[in-house]
Amino acid sequence: MTEDNQHNADEQQTPMQPQPLPGQVFVRPGIDDRPDYEKTLTEEAKAALKRLAVQQNPRVPEASNERPEVQQTLINTESGSPLTAFAHLDAAVPNLESSFLDLRDPMTAPDGTTPTKPQVHRLTAGFALGALLFTAPMAALNSVLIPQTISRLSGTDRVTDLALLSVVGTLLTFLMNAWISVGSDHSYCPLGRRTPWIIAGTVLTATSVAILSSCDFMPLVIVFWLFTLIGYAMVSMPLAAAFGERVPDKFRDRADAWRGVGQAFGQVLGIIAAVSLTWAADDSGWNGTTRFAMMVFALCLVAAGMATLLVLPFEGSSSYLPREDVKKGDYFSQYRPPKGAPKFFIAFAARMFAIAATSGIAIYQ
Repeated sequence: MTEDNQHNADEQQTPMQPQPLPGQVFVRPGIDDRPDYEKTLTEEAKAALKRLAVQQNPRVPEASNERPEVQQTLINTESGSPLTAFAHLDAAVPNLESSFLDLRDPMTAPDGTTPTKPQVHRLTAGFALGALLFTAPMAALNSVLIPQTISRLSGTDRVTDLALLSVVGTLLTFLMNAWISVGSDHSYCPLGRRTPWIIAGTVLTATSVAILSSCDFMPLVIVFWLFTLIGYAMVSMPLAAAFGERVPDKFRDRADAWRGVGQAFGQVLGIIAAVSLTWAADDSGWNGTTRFAMMVFALCLVAAGMATLLVLPFEGSSSYLPREDVKKGDYFSQYRPPKGAPKFFIAFAARMFAIAATSGIAIYQ
């Protein structure tokens, strides 16, 4: 037997030993030394395993449009003037990107960061504080100050003008939410994807409310109130998307519960503060009292933006992210009804009529 034949015979008799990865010394048990099932199993065994295997077709979420936190904000901002649907104390719908649905670390946030224990507390406190401070001024304006302003300027036509303003505001936020959500997903700057929108939205909302406080002309009131709604959508949508991205799944239920508490208390405190500021105003001092209350809440909006961004850990830069082109379907993806959900329209109609009823009672009555 030649030397080459003897070497080949030895290789056939001696099984190949697993080798460590390049740069490593040890062989990982169960990983590096496991057999290649494509080579060791017969075709019959492969067919049997295929029959027993579960065929999964997981749904892939589309950016922030599909995040449950953003969808909750969409429902709230599109529900009309009052934020009656904004206070939710229940946990969010299970996130399809949750690490509990696969083998990822639940201590790692969806954006890839692993916050420390103090940072987790800052995230929980920051989103709860932001929900409270941003909800209070908007609830005061929606439920008390804007109806008072329209009642003062419109007189006998106040119900019609208020209904018109509510309809126009709802349609505007319905359209702007798609633009803001897509624009936030495609923001690439050193401050991150969400922080620039929160800053710009806070400035726009506070400036519009400050100008609105000095308006005595009905068309100007409508224009600057619509700018206020746009600014608030620029804050609430990216803030909800940041919640879904930066809070690890391990602490998401607790953080979402505290954020719901902040929204509920913010709505109550905002309405109580607005009523307290305008409670004792008579017909002669009504104008000045409403102006003063609006200026107070404009300053509260500025403080809300500053406090939220200072309490939250600073967002990482998004400049390094790969640039993706905006597709036409990105703007309309959130307006398409879900497929394979026959009960969707029943739930949609029930939610729509419930919001319509609570909005009518809170505003008009």
